[in-house]
Amino acid sequence: MHSEDLYYFLTVAAEGSVSAASRRLLIAQPALSKRMQALERELGCVLFIRGSRRISLTEAGEALRGRAEQMRLLESSIRSQMREYSLGGSNLLRLGITPYNSSTLFKPLAEELTRLEPNIHFDVQEAPTSEVLNMVKTGIVEAGIVKTRFSGGPELEAHCRIKDPLAAVWHKDYPFTPSSKRIRLKELEGVPLSISRSFLDLLNGYCAQEEFMPSIACISTSVSANLTLVGLKKAVGIAPVSALKKAPYLKRALFYEEHMDSPATLVTLKGRLSAPVRSLIEIFKALSEKAL
Repeated sequence: MHSEDLYYFLTVAAEGSVSAASRRLLIAQPALSKRMQALERELGCVLFIRGSRRISLTEAGEALRGRAEQMRLLESSIRSQMREYSLGGSNLLRLGITPYNSSTLFKPLAEELTRLEPNIHFDVQEAPTSEVLNMVKTGIVEAGIVKTRFSGGPELEAHCRIKDPLAAVWHKDYPFTPSSKRIRLKELEGVPLSISRSFLDLLNGYCAQEEFMPSIACISTSVSANLTLVGLKKAVGIAPVSALKKAPYLKRALFYEEHMDSPATLVTLKGRLSAPVRSLIEIFKALSEKAL
């Protein structure tokens, strides 16, 4: 199995037909069909469900697509790293980062890194937390910045966290009044909530400990979308403090529960670290101490 076969397979999967993929790849349709049939024979399983107009992937095909995408990322990462060595050394930082952390943390980290290492280069992959952790495990990236209280494992090491407490936020005219300046999670029982998808599992877990199910009015991948519902006086939002901009019509309250937090955590493989990653760890530690 060649990397070219996997690239062809991914293109067919993305286009949904061999004819469309052949036009994109600039190769003859019969030749591409033969390559895909040969790939199925080599792997010993059917990869495609062939319809009259479009094709879709079997369960085996979906599994191969996930692994093939990882291999393409790893191949790109290897080429980038080897290109750095061919130029006389490695000043390349291969970083995985969640979209939210990218919007809030990458700029200050990059500014300080480029100040300390003027010749540094970046290869940045944005992905959800689970995918970033997997990219670190498989070596696609050297370091990952995730939005979780991840504490490490057999292969991975969590170096430090930048605290970012969650807060309840609501419109000043919304009929909700907490008991004090800080709010207890139990006070949100029965209250319509607007929350980012990345914090839903955390919320469900802690609500279960308090023996109630949260009432979700809006769930989104975007904090701004959640706050839109808050502005419309339809729900109480739960969001990281770092995402909340001051607005005269909004009220907010931190939680009593210290575990209601969404820290940014820096993760690497255990073992030897490159010079750019060591610099990143030191800068990240400085930011985490500043946030305390």
